[in-house]
Amino acid sequence: MSKKRRLKKEKIFRVCSILFIGFLFIFFSSRLVYNFILENVNKKPDSSLLSDKIIYSIDENKTIYDGEKTILKGNIDNNYISYSGILWRVMEIENGNIKIVSDDSITLLPWGQNKNYEESNINKWLNSTFKNNLTDIEKYLTLNEMCINNTNEINITECQNKNDYISILSMNEYITAGANDSYLNNNTYFWLSATNDKNEPWYVFDNGGIKEDNSNHIYGVRPVVVLKDIDYIFGNGTKSSPYLVSNEPVDKLSEVELGSLIDYSDYTWKVVGKTDTSIKLVLNEPLTIDEKEVEKIYSKKYYEFNLKDTNGIAYYLNNTFYKTLTNKDYLQKGDFYIGKYDLFDLDEIYSESVNTYVGLLTIGDIYLPENDDMYLLSSISNDNTIPVVNKNNTIFYNLISYESKIKPVIYLDKEIEIKGGIGDINYPFELR
Repeated sequence: MSKKRRLKKEKIFRVCSILFIGFLFIFFSSRLVYNFILENVNKKPDSSLLSDKIIYSIDENKTIYDGEKTILKGNIDNNYISYSGILWRVMEIENGNIKIVSDDSITLLPWGQNKNYEESNINKWLNSTFKNNLTDIEKYLTLNEMCINNTNEINITECQNKNDYISILSMNEYITAGANDSYLNNNTYFWLSATNDKNEPWYVFDNGGIKEDNSNHIYGVRPVVVLKDIDYIFGNGTKSSPYLVSNEPVDKLSEVELGSLIDYSDYTWKVVGKTDTSIKLVLNEPLTIDEKEVEKIYSKKYYEFNLKDTNGIAYYLNNTFYKTLTNKDYLQKGDFYIGKYDLFDLDEIYSESVNTYVGLLTIGDIYLPENDDMYLLSSISNDNTIPVVNKNNTIFYNLISYESKIKPVIYLDKEIEIKGGIGDINYPFELR
């Protein structure tokens, strides 16, 4: 065979080899891409359970899986969920159960002097006032194994576990989620369940850092609960469209959830609590008369809610303002707690009350942090100052002569029927 013919055959062989290798590369590459798409892009839950919807919607880079549960971390904007009229954030999912924490503080409370978590005002309030206002606990919630830390340093430490329906964030949970670089940092002050060896509590401050409190401050409370797995109803997990836990029809006031808005007497009110016979409401926006915000001093000489003080806010609310309300047969008298808390004990706050038609919010009322720069009922000691809510979930104290905006609080008969609306800002519930 000539050298020329041999070179020609080698050239053809090389070309065929290159074409064959190219074919194999394209074939296996396309299979790899196809399988990736099949396993990832088209990966969808087989069930309609809410837990599956949440897990498959969260970026895998924003989760930690420890073999038992999926923990969310970092900055996430699609883990919002609505339950019992409160906006929550999903923290973790285990065996279908969904652990959630309120997006913002639900009230403001003092911890109590030198007390561990179980003896604190926080634990007492969560498992009494707050628990009594949640929607159908037995249907929607399961016990939560909460972590109580005892540490003198900011770190992840061994937990003393406690089973309860309601808790607050532990230091471990806050750090694991990413601390100040996570969805849990909301630029406000709120308590953690951890204490040091002096039973001084740890808290998160406004830029997301953690400190010990040794001065009996009043900070925010962010409840933590665990939802049972339920069928997906609606929502995509964003703040504007959170996942819904329930969507039951409402026929009368006794059935409305916390946070629902109600039209009454040409004002819009927000539900902040329930009693056996009534619904507690606060004006949704500061009181306005003739398109002008009303500002009043607390009193000229009294640092308590005194109904006989003609110069005070108590008299104004229960006389001047009360007379402007219509359908007074809807109203019920209610207890407004005016106890002082010299020892920063929750029982002190509830030790004294006035029974009347119109009052103000006080320490421990639900949705309290939303009422920026407004007087509260409770007072501290005898120093002629009254607590006022600050915008970062803290309390400051003003002289009783300070002019403040007003959000009146009333009680309506819980048997009043509802004729329309859905309870939001655009369509508040309308009363018959």
